[in-house]
Amino acid sequence: MVVFPMAFLKSFAYAGVAYIMTKDQLPRPWFPVAAAEHVRVFRNPQAYPMAAHFSPGSMSLRRGEWSVDTSGARIAINAPNDGIVVLRQQAANGWRVKVDGKPAVALTIDGIFRGVSVTKGRHEIVWTYRPLSLFLGAAMTILTLFAMQIFAFVKRSRTRC
Repeated sequence: MVVFPMAFLKSFAYAGVAYIMTKDQLPRPWFPVAAAEHVRVFRNPQAYPMAAHFSPGSMSLRRGEWSVDTSGARIAINAPNDGIVVLRQQAANGWRVKVDGKPAVALTIDGIFRGVSVTKGRHEIVWTYRPLSLFLGAAMTILTLFAMQIFAFVKRSRTRC
């Protein structure tokens, strides 16, 4: 049996991990919600939400409505005052953010999560992932296809002569 250090489990909660599947027993606040043979699923009701608004100088947070797909995320939130909206997904080069349709400055929160500053009020935040490597890869593919066409044309021209 593995004993999970409490600090380790607290870091999971901070990262927004609400469920863990394991064969071992977990301490409170984790509680079992499902089991099959030798595996159990535990839930942590104290896990931070995936998207939330944090106000400076306040310990309170407000959950945001969020959805994700393969190349982006959308958050709708009603901020009670100025603050930061944190999305508990990994920050990386290539992420762009817009608040209410206007480009905004992407923040890295705690060295790993994505965030953006917002003012008081209702906001729609849209994150899109457009890494430079995607465009470089597409350009290389097009150049390679173009070079192959030229090579095929030149080879065909020489065999006809």
